[in-house]
Amino acid sequence: MQKSTAVLDQELSSSSKWLSLSDVATRFFFLALIVSLPPICLFIDLKVIGNGISENSVTELAQIILLLLSISCFVFLARKNIHERAFFLLAAAFFTSMLIRELDALFDLIAHGFWACIVAPVVISAIVNAVKNSSSTLLGLSRFVSSHAGMLMLVAVAILLFYSRLIGMKVLWQEIM
Repeated sequence: MQKSTAVLDQELSSSSKWLSLSDVATRFFFLALIVSLPPICLFIDLKVIGNGISENSVTELAQIILLLLSISCFVFLARKNIHERAFFLLAAAFFTSMLIRELDALFDLIAHGFWACIVAPVVISAIVNAVKNSSSTLLGLSRFVSSHAGMLMLVAVAILLFYSRLIGMKVLWQEIM
């Protein structure tokens, strides 16, 4: 039996899981802005500034800022959620490792490959903490992958890691060119 329009309207308005049209539009435009950042940065580097994609580019700066934001979010969550702290610290360490690797040109001024000496204690301490507090790690991980945001981030990181390795393969580009 079909529900009346009034009943459906009442269910929609009383349900907190439904977003308003303005909320949906705001989220869409925010996501569109985020997705458009890489090509905008590339355009600025290549066409406006004309410096290519060097270690001192808008693209590199955007990557550093986004990694710092990710680290900050996970550290904030670790401070706020004591029962899931180990997972959030592990995630913060992961993004910190990515940031350190991204700054390898800076660390190469000290010694070639010095970034590895800096990232090693970060990784080791995060893994030791995650194992030591395994219930907190597993609870946080379980809740994270159960959330829409967590799954979106996992997919995005998987794509990033896969394509960065694929795009970075000289053999592939030599064949294409």
